[in-house]
Amino acid sequence: MIRTATATDLPAIARLHVLSWQTAYSGVVPHKILASRNVDGSLSGWRSTLKSYPDNLAVALDGDRELIGFCCSGPVVDTKRSGPFDFEIYGLHVNPSFQRQGIGTALISHSFDRMRSLGLCRAIVWTLEGLTQSRRFYEKHGGTMVSNAVWEVGAHKINEVAYGWPARA
Repeated sequence: MIRTATATDLPAIARLHVLSWQTAYSGVVPHKILASRNVDGSLSGWRSTLKSYPDNLAVALDGDRELIGFCCSGPVVDTKRSGPFDFEIYGLHVNPSFQRQGIGTALISHSFDRMRSLGLCRAIVWTLEGLTQSRRFYEKHGGTMVSNAVWEVGAHKINEVAYGWPARA
């Protein structure tokens, strides 16, 4: 089941966000950065996101109503970085125990449905260049590489790539 997130979902979102980073990003993001990620910091960020963009956060729940994935997506905020695209997938995370079961596909489909309901049609997502599983996922769903950049985290520079869907009717 996929639905719009509520404040009661935020602790589980924060836990999954940290878990996702510490598993998927290992070997791509320096260990020191991953070790500094924590649930409290993540929770604070997700509270702010939900307050500012309440419709941008969707959750996937299993049969027991446990959160197993989430996606944050909505209209592009940084048009300089992500234009000419008008809709952005800001983050898509699935519990590692539930990957390759269609959860990510359901979340991205939900995002594209929302995009169309807003009258938007060009989507973009940024991911780290070294995250091959993430990149394959977006390619499998029709995304093509449209841009690249460097993410600066302290003294570290990590290559990013953007996948785009120029027109999703």
